[in-house]
Amino acid sequence: MLEKFIKKFLDKKEKNEDIENIEKDDENFLIEFEENTIKNEEELIKNIEKKVKKNVNKYKPKKERPHYWTEYINTSKLYKNNNDKKNTINKNTTKEKKKKNNYYQLKKEWTKKGKEYEKYIGKHYENLGYIVKFNGIEKGKKDNSIDLIAIKQNEIIFIQCKNWKENSKYKITHKDIKAFIGDTHIFIQENQQYKNYQIKRHFVISNRILDKSAVNYIKEHRKEIEYKLIEFKE
Repeated sequence: MLEKFIKKFLDKKEKNEDIENIEKDDENFLIEFEENTIKNEEELIKNIEKKVKKNVNKYKPKKERPHYWTEYINTSKLYKNNNDKKNTINKNTTKEKKKKNNYYQLKKEWTKKGKEYEKYIGKHYENLGYIVKFNGIEKGKKDNSIDLIAIKQNEIIFIQCKNWKENSKYKITHKDIKAFIGDTHIFIQENQQYKNYQIKRHFVISNRILDKSAVNYIKEHRKEIEYKLIEFKE
C-alpha cells in the first residue's frame, strides 16, 4: 500500500503537479505533507513512514463496501428466512385452528349423542311406569349433574346417563360417582318438594366404562347408588 502511494506521488511530481492536490488513492488512503520539507525520495519515504506510524487510525483504509449483488443475495436470504418464519407461524396457527375446530365438532357430537341417549333412557323408564322429567335437556349445564328425574308414586330416582365409547381412554372413576351423590344432596336441599320421597340414584351407562374404583365404590354404597348397563339401540 505504501509503495503504491509513493509511486503515485513520484509520478505526479515528475509531471510538476501540485503536491497539495494529491487525491485519495483507490483504498481511501491519504497522507498530507509540505513540499519544502522534501528534498529527495529517501526523505519523502521517511516522512511518509513517520506520519503513517503516528496516525495509524487516520490513514487506515476504510472497509470496502460489498458489491450490490452480494448485498442483494444476503438481503434476499434474510427475507426468505423471514418468509419461512411467517409460513411456519401461519402453519402453526392453522394447525391450532384445525385442532380447535375438531374439538368443538367432537364436543357437538358428544352432546348430541348424550341427549339422544338421555331420551332413550327416559323412554325406558316411562315404559316402566315412571313419569320422567328430562332435566339435562331442559336446563343444560344447570342440571346439577342430574339428567333425568323419574317419579312413580312415592319413589323418585335421580339418573345420570353416560353414552361413552367402551374403547375410549376416558373412564368413570369413584370421584365421578361421589360427585353425583353430592350433587343430588344439594338438589334436594334446594328443592324441598322431593324431600319426602323415597330417594334412589341410578348411574346409567351404555358401555362398560366404569373403572375398578367406581365399581368398588358402588358396591360399598348400594343403599345410596346403583349402576345400570343399558345399551343404546339407535
